[in-house]
Amino acid sequence: HLTLKLRSEWSAYEKDDSLQTGLLLMGDVDTHFFEEKLGIQMRLAWYDTDGYNARIYAYENDMPFLFSIPAYYGKGIRTYVKINYKISRQLTVYARYARTQLQPGDTFGSGNDTLDSNIRSDVKIHLKYRF
Repeated sequence: HLTLKLRSEWSAYEKDDSLQTGLLLMGDVDTHFFEEKLGIQMRLAWYDTDGYNARIYAYENDMPFLFSIPAYYGKGIRTYVKINYKISRQLTVYARYARTQLQPGDTFGSGNDTLDSNIRSDVKIHLKYRF
């Protein structure tokens, strides 16, 4: 009822004698309790890249019928936890919280889409009812 995964990725981008590299280290935990009624999936990812050209993509567990493959670039830490609970045979509730923290002084986005913070979080809730 417990799965642990560790993964690392390295990237390199070279153009005109300029080299950018990137490193991603992540660990996943997947567990189920109470005869599979409660499921918890978590990830901790640390990344350090020289720039956007050395970005690394990694699949994340998301809500049913959705998927997420964010690009990791710059320096930071990304975590998420996803919980699903089967309330009854027909009703299941899913919740997901994700957080990305960049180095102090770094921001998300550019231009009018700039977020004046080095932390970005998102919350998702999904109810599934089976007829």
